[in-house]
Amino acid sequence: MEPIKVDISKGKLTLNGTSVSMPTDLAALEKILGKLTRTRESGFNRNVYWTDLGIDCLQEKTGRQAIVQIAFNFEGFYDFDDGKWSKPFTGTVILEGQPASKTTDADELSSKIPNIKKADMGGGFYVKYEDSTFVNLSVSLKNVKSITVYRP
Repeated sequence: MEPIKVDISKGKLTLNGTSVSMPTDLAALEKILGKLTRTRESGFNRNVYWTDLGIDCLQEKTGRQAIVQIAFNFEGFYDFDDGKWSKPFTGTVILEGQPASKTTDADELSSKIPNIKKADMGGGFYVKYEDSTFVNLSVSLKNVKSITVYRP
């Protein structure tokens, strides 16, 4: 599979040129990302994993069972069922016109993005859009660790 191209602009998510409205359906993501690796039940939600891509999602267990969160993990994520780390996300992420990767300095990136705010806890950054979409940048040793798009 070709590396995934992610574009986040004004709260809108695009994967490989396909617009993804958040929250979204699992089937819509599988059309773009391929078959998921596994799911894991977790309280009120279900974790959905693409371990070979470094992507994990949060899916509602009731109602529409929509995907409400998708994370692109530049350092991978821990797969509790497998007992090991996923592969890192190796695709491209463009956030408000700015490229982001695991070597991107988070402070430098944040200085180029309007309306970004420093998180009170954890040392990351976030953007909240008018439609209630959040984009969170997790930081590890100054660099971007992951980028998460969330819409309740």
